[in-house]
Amino acid sequence: MQKFKTTFIWTIAVAGILFANFRGVSAQSRSYVYQHLDREDGLASSIVLAILQDREGYMWFGTDNGLQRYDGRKFTHYRHQSHNPNSLGSDIIEALLQDTKGNIWIVSPTSITRFSPGQNTFTRIPVLAQFKTNGLPRQWQLQECNSNLLLSSQDGSARAIFNSAKQAFLPVTATEHNLFCTPAPVNNAVSLPGNEQYNFYKDKQGNTWAGAEQFWVQYAGTATFQRVPPGNLARYSLIYNHIYSITQNKEGTIWLGTDKGIYYFNPEKQRFFTVTTAFDSEKNTPESDAVSGFLETITGEIWVSSVNKGLRVYNQQFKLLRTYQPSPKGFIQQASCVIEDRRHQVWAGGNGMLLQIKNAGISAKPFRFPLLKNQVMVKAALDSSGIIWWGTNTGLLIRHNPTTNQMTPLNLKNQTGGADIGQIKRILLGQDGSLWIATSLNGVFRLNALTGKVMDHYTTATRPHGLLSNETGEMIWLNDSTLVISTNQGLHYLNFKNNNVTYLTTANGLPANAVLNLIKASDKYLFLTTQFSLNRWNLQTKTATGYGIRDGLVNESYAFNTGYQLRDGRLLLGTLQGFYYFHPDSLNNIELPPDVSITGFRIFDRNLPVKESTLRKDGLHLTYNQNFFTIEFAALNYYDDGKISYEYQLQGVDPAWRNAGSNRFASYTNLNGGTYQFKVRARLSDGTLSRQVTSFPLVIAQPFWKTWWFICLILLLLAALGFGIYKLRINRLLALQQVRTRIARDLHDDMGSTLSTITIFSDMAKQQVLTNPAVTQNYLNKISDYSHQMMTTMDDIVWSINPHNDSLQNLTARMREVATELLEAKNIAFSIETDAALNTTRLPLELRYDCFMIFKEALNNIAKYAQCSQVWINLSVTANIFFLKIKDNGQGFDVSTANSGNGLLNMQKRAQNRNGHINIKSGMSQGTTIALAVPLSGINFKPTRV
Repeated sequence: MQKFKTTFIWTIAVAGILFANFRGVSAQSRSYVYQHLDREDGLASSIVLAILQDREGYMWFGTDNGLQRYDGRKFTHYRHQSHNPNSLGSDIIEALLQDTKGNIWIVSPTSITRFSPGQNTFTRIPVLAQFKTNGLPRQWQLQECNSNLLLSSQDGSARAIFNSAKQAFLPVTATEHNLFCTPAPVNNAVSLPGNEQYNFYKDKQGNTWAGAEQFWVQYAGTATFQRVPPGNLARYSLIYNHIYSITQNKEGTIWLGTDKGIYYFNPEKQRFFTVTTAFDSEKNTPESDAVSGFLETITGEIWVSSVNKGLRVYNQQFKLLRTYQPSPKGFIQQASCVIEDRRHQVWAGGNGMLLQIKNAGISAKPFRFPLLKNQVMVKAALDSSGIIWWGTNTGLLIRHNPTTNQMTPLNLKNQTGGADIGQIKRILLGQDGSLWIATSLNGVFRLNALTGKVMDHYTTATRPHGLLSNETGEMIWLNDSTLVISTNQGLHYLNFKNNNVTYLTTANGLPANAVLNLIKASDKYLFLTTQFSLNRWNLQTKTATGYGIRDGLVNESYAFNTGYQLRDGRLLLGTLQGFYYFHPDSLNNIELPPDVSITGFRIFDRNLPVKESTLRKDGLHLTYNQNFFTIEFAALNYYDDGKISYEYQLQGVDPAWRNAGSNRFASYTNLNGGTYQFKVRARLSDGTLSRQVTSFPLVIAQPFWKTWWFICLILLLLAALGFGIYKLRINRLLALQQVRTRIARDLHDDMGSTLSTITIFSDMAKQQVLTNPAVTQNYLNKISDYSHQMMTTMDDIVWSINPHNDSLQNLTARMREVATELLEAKNIAFSIETDAALNTTRLPLELRYDCFMIFKEALNNIAKYAQCSQVWINLSVTANIFFLKIKDNGQGFDVSTANSGNGLLNMQKRAQNRNGHINIKSGMSQGTTIALAVPLSGINFKPTRV
């Protein structure tokens, strides 16, 4: 009975297999990963009618809501302004063209606008009334042929040519029809479904794309169009009702303008291709189906085992040939691994059973050994003797002879003291015939394949170098003596010949410590996956290059231990919804990041257009107070923008290159005036630099106090000041010398002559002292007078040179003292009137001395000759002039006959020495008035009213 049941199940299984084999599945159409821009990203409108890439690399989008320039991250919006002629003629943009001069022509239903990027100006070009349309989209086309700008409607019914002399589009004459470029006949040669006319575009690879209500492509070298599938992932699918424009930019990316925004994709850069193993046709989405293993048979078939959908068999072009799906009775529900024996029979390991498939997949037979109960066959390996080694989820290792179907268990737990080893993650064969077993809980084992004995055991406790973790994952051969082992703590290079282990973790540049898959593609590269990323590890430079959505990796949830290499070099990687395939050589193309463009310049957060009118030959000129600025830049690479980082340097400020990461700006503050050179370059994740370093010269003007002319002026002023100080010092020294000379002269003239007179009188008194006492007494009296006079003169000299007596107040006090001494002895009354402001004025020594000596000379003359009873003295300062007036009521004298006297002459000379003048008025019996006026130039005088 049991035998009949087994045979019945086997018959049902074979019938199911045969049915699957004959139903076949057509080759999967090539689909793409689409990136999307819409209003949430900054697009002005979801209806995009025209797309253009200009010479500098900017993308321009014409919508029904204006024109936009796009640099990969930021939109700049241009709109129609009715009162501003320097704006668009209309917000509806139907066509865009950049001519050979660099001008961008913007076609609208009722107007044409020319934009000059270098000047950042718009010029509206007249269009005759008969060429204006009713505003329906996609009415006009613009082309440049033989330096002529030609405007035509889509159906060719209206044509106009630009007249540069009249700066207008005029109707095409009969002789000008041949100026139009002949379009490729592709749009007339094919018939595509839909009611609307298609837009055709032939890319640089020779592929012809057609878009309208559907999206079609005719690949280069083929004769027919095939529909481009929109994709089955909502986030990266193509969703539209109508395609209005198609173009390709410099990097090869195809851009589509639709009624749902902008879609773009790059067929050449999507080097990873997806095969979905399970698909929900109702929801139009992939189903969950974790791929568990791969096998390329001797015949070239590619077998794929999966957790939920059994086995699927593909040809080399990944056309699905047949499937081995689970039966209602639970047959091969979980296919965890697949392997081919020496007789070219395929064995699939599942939950508690093995499936043998032979005769090119026609016959299949299940085996349920008692040994496999409650075991899941997760890994398999074929040794040199033809023995298949199976590893299970519980750590059981099974030796299977596929010829005799004899199965021998080997329990590693018994050789480790009963320690749990977890699941067997990988089985590898060594060149010496040994087995290497990676486990999920107990490290790595090395076994003798003949005896089953453990030769080596590598764990965290292994000395001298242990593993970082006992939870191993994948394991591959790097060379004949070195294994690469992944754990949840990093990678290990295990050289079993010298028993040495080295580590590779995130600290050494690894993208993540937990590695799920390892594939050696060449002696230079390893491919590894973490849970959500695929990276290529350069064994020489120790750097990782990451790949993602834009490379074609849509579903980045990778399955464990599924890495596989086909005989032609292509690599397979399992995911939770299917698998990827790619050729590692397709990633070896050396791609240089594009040169960086300067996209903006901000001063104190105010945008400064970087255009021809603001730039000089030596760069952008800024004033000294514009030294707080931000420079914006971009590589204008739209598809690989996420792989690009930036480095910049401002020569004269930055000693080395500064890493900006993915940021596209550099800010500087408080720069000194001078000439600077801003340099920026792009770098890919593998370290490749852009071909050219972009330079942007800057000239910041020096503040006027740092300019050469101002510095020269200051130097001249300092020199003049220094010379003035020098002259002042010299003048003071000369003045001091003059004072010394005057003192010496006065001492010599006054005191010297007086001492000589005293000496003479002394000698004469000696001679007469005995013979003529009366004469001697007279001589002694004269000696006394001269001595008193000499003391007075000495006192005047000492007083005049004392700096404490510089004020006019002290001069007035001295004059009062002298007047009292001279006039009271003669019973002459006197009065002195002074201006209260004299108390605040100080006089230089020479001026003070000369004024005092004039005053004293005048009083001496009054005391000796005036015979007066009253003297009036007045001192004042008016208009910075010092006035001294002395008046008496004496007998007077004839001025004309008295000018020859030494006293009056000395007074005149002293006044002239001080740039002043003295006026003497006198007459017989009329008294005498002496008026002295001396300028006080250079003396601060502020009169005070009392």
